[in-house]
Amino acid sequence: MKNSKIITAVVAVLVVILGYIFASPYITVNQIKAAVKSSDAEALAERVDFPVLRQNLKDQLNASIMTNMSEEIDEDNQFAAFGAALGGMMAERMIDALVTPAGITRMMQNRQFGQEGAAEGSSAGQVEGEPFADAVMSYESFNRFVIILPGSESEQEVKYVLSRKGIGWKLSDMVLPL
Repeated sequence: MKNSKIITAVVAVLVVILGYIFASPYITVNQIKAAVKSSDAEALAERVDFPVLRQNLKDQLNASIMTNMSEEIDEDNQFAAFGAALGGMMAERMIDALVTPAGITRMMQNRQFGQEGAAEGSSAGQVEGEPFADAVMSYESFNRFVIILPGSESEQEVKYVLSRKGIGWKLSDMVLPL
C-alpha cells in the first residue's frame, strides 16, 4: 500500500517534469510575445542570447555578401574584393547596432528602424496584430525549437530559432531571407 503511493507520486512528478520539458519552448514563445506586445525590452532581453544571435546574423549576412560578390568578382577587378571586405565590416557594425533588446522588439513589431512612436493606428507602446500570429512552431531536435513565420506573396519566410539553455530556452538565431 505504501509502495504504491510512492510509485504513484514518482510517476506524477515524472509526468510533470516531462510536461514542462515539452511545453517550455511554447512558454518562452508566449513570454516573448508578451514582451513584444508591451514593448518591454528588458523582459525580451532575458529570453534572447544576444552574443550568439549577433554572431549568427553576422555569419548569414557575410555569407550573403560573399555569395553576391563572388558572382561579380573577376580577376581584373580588385576593387570588388575590397568592396566585399568593406561590406562585411559595415554589416558587422550594423548588426551590433541593431541587434539590441529595443531593435529586436521593433523588428518583431514590424516597425521600421528610425521610426519613432507606435505603429500608426495603435496606442502608444502597443503593437497592431499579434506577434507570431501565423507562425508554425516545432522541435527540430531536443535542444532546438523553430518558429517559422510564413511570408506573404512578396516576402519569404523568417525563421526564429530557440536553443535550450539549462531548463529554459533563448532566442539564438533568426534565419532571414537575404
